[in-house]
Amino acid sequence: MHAAPTAIDAAGAFLAAFDQAVAAAGAASADFAVVGRRVRLRFAGPALIAPMTRALAHRRIASTGEADLTILLWDEGSTGVAAPAGAGLAGPGAPPSRSGAVTVAVAPDADMVQAFDCDRRAGFFWARRAEGIPAADLSRPLLNVLHWWLADSPWLLVHAAAIAGAAGGILLAGPGGAGKSTSALACLRAGWRYAGDDFVAVRPRPSPVVDNIYSSGRLRTDMAARFAAFDPVRAPEGAGSIDGKAGYLFAGHVAPQRFGDAPLRAILLPRVEGRAGHALRKATRAEAWTSLAATVTVLRGGDDAALAKIRDLVAALPAFRLSLGPDVEALPGFLARELGIAP
Repeated sequence: MHAAPTAIDAAGAFLAAFDQAVAAAGAASADFAVVGRRVRLRFAGPALIAPMTRALAHRRIASTGEADLTILLWDEGSTGVAAPAGAGLAGPGAPPSRSGAVTVAVAPDADMVQAFDCDRRAGFFWARRAEGIPAADLSRPLLNVLHWWLADSPWLLVHAAAIAGAAGGILLAGPGGAGKSTSALACLRAGWRYAGDDFVAVRPRPSPVVDNIYSSGRLRTDMAARFAAFDPVRAPEGAGSIDGKAGYLFAGHVAPQRFGDAPLRAILLPRVEGRAGHALRKATRAEAWTSLAATVTVLRGGDDAALAKIRDLVAALPAFRLSLGPDVEALPGFLARELGIAP
């Protein structure tokens, strides 16, 4: 009977497996700016480079200097190297497990593993095949690794959309189907800055700030026809579909300066209610808390730290219920008037 792997064994197993993959397929690297820090992706072979960097391409920077986080990526299909034994710290589909400094999450089908060693400031990503990575993970690559890395920082990732004008930004929180994506992309089309429509980075203290990570977006397919301006960056039917939604990658279509950070001014809780027009009503902090705290059910690990930061965020910002009417084109102007945040 084999003993359970220790934290050191797990990290060492990932490093050794990556070295084997590099020996088999060669190495490449690329650096990206994430919340003002340098994240370096090191690839064994070329198979994962394009799929795992498309949503981050707008954040690419010159590969110079020391990285704040290094993530090692390889796939078994092109390198012949399987996930290491250290991945056994977590079972397929189980909540991420932590042993010492190492956190590991295994996808339900066991075809993908993400891990993070906080002592080494190193992340790991393994996929069985580059072609088999789900569209959701391509639109928000390395989400778990980034979440674990930010746990000990002032930042956190939240399941929300965010847009910004000259006077600050707005966080849109709520469950799937609430209207977050439609609202964010309507404002992007109208000239607002775009932080994201799925996961964004937020720093609650000393005053709330939102920052962009991914250039991706998604819309219900029945809404996509109303956003024909984005057709050039829409993923082919099926290839970018996520939960029945059409996928988009705005890098190259949206100017780089229209992605970025902004001071947050309010939390909006959108909902489609069948009203004739849009309406804003004051929401309670408890409502805002409930919407944002759902993040920890999507991203597991570091829950206590994330909840404490969400508590600080909710305490610092006013919250409003946003009742969405059918006139999507009128929404940016409505928000600009009501909140005093012009594009």
